[in-house]
Order: sequence, then structure tokens, then C-alpha cells
Amino acid sequence: MAQTLRAVNVASATSRRWLIPAFAFAAPLLAALWFGTAQAIEASAWSRLFADSQFVPALCLGLWVGVAAWTLSLAIVLRLVPRLHGTPTWIRIESALGARSSPIGPRRPTSRACKTALGSR
Repeated sequence: MAQTLRAVNVASATSRRWLIPAFAFAAPLLAALWFGTAQAIEASAWSRLFADSQFVPALCLGLWVGVAAWTLSLAIVLRLVPRLHGTPTWIRIESALGARSSPIGPRRPTSRACKTALGSR
């Protein structure tokens, strides 16, 4: 096993000094969360929301945009993947994403555990 870069002091590892920056980071976030959502607890806010004349059209528009975006992305994927699979462009995309180590066939398992699980070949 390699040598550590420096000795770990048990007293410094269990110290509570990390609480100050953690509180400085979390306090504004928690305050913003509270001030932003405090009205959501009130029943009158919900009744005003449902009574608004633009609530139903806005909800329908939001749902329509979500379904349209999902459908369009699915159509693009179903169009591109079959056309690109197995082409040099597909191999370049896989290599850029780290999916393959070489453009010749899929990777073979190299670890001893995989070889014993698959049996000796």
C-alpha cells in the first residue's frame, strides 16, 4: 500500500470547524427556500391559484410542451440511432463518450473475476 502524503490527526478529523462554512453555505439557501415556499402552506394561496382564470390554460400549455418535447426527442433518437449504428460516426461518438477502447468490436472483459465467471476460453 502506498504511503500517505501527510499524517492524519484524529483531533483535526473530528473537529467541528467544518460547521462554520457549512452553515454559511446552507443558511441563505434555507432562508430562500422558506421565503419562497412559505405561502404554499396557506390554503388561501391554493384557492387563489385554482380560481385564477389562466390556471387551466397554463397547465394545459405546460403539459402540451412537455409531451411535444418528449415526442420530438424520441422521434429524433429513433431516426438517428438506426441510421448511425455501426458507421464510423457511431464509433467516433462511442469513443468520445468512452464506450469503446478500440473501433474493432465490443470490449472483452479483462479482469480475473470476469474471466473466471465466463470460464476459460
